[in-house]
Amino acid sequence: MEKEKVETAKLETDQQERMFTQSEVNELIKKRLERVKEKNVDTEELDKIKLELELLKNENSTLKASQLRAKIAKEYRLPDQMVSRLQGTTEEELRADANMLSEMISTTGSVVLPLYNGSNSFEEPTKGLTVRKHKPRKY
Repeated sequence: MEKEKVETAKLETDQQERMFTQSEVNELIKKRLERVKEKNVDTEELDKIKLELELLKNENSTLKASQLRAKIAKEYRLPDQMVSRLQGTTEEELRADANMLSEMISTTGSVVLPLYNGSNSFEEPTKGLTVRKHKPRKY
């Protein structure tokens, strides 16, 4: 008798489960695919935005470094041609290099830059490029 009750309960639950037609199943699948596509589009857009943000950060840091070099070169009254020659990553390093270059210019009146000859050593400074005599700017 208990077996009959269990089988009857199973039949009742099976009948209570809803049967879907093929068109209803197709509609459910279509809706699910649309949700997945929306997620993929959002993910792709997010990736593009992240990449653009990274590029802008790199450009910003490059511009800041260039601006800092120009500012320090102006403070030490270096010629515009010397701005790109300032070496260093921090402000202190750039200032030390600018100080050294300004001392070289003020003591000699002109600067002789060695040319790179392709080896591990530089040519003699007398065979290098002579930069015009430094004239202090008036502000």
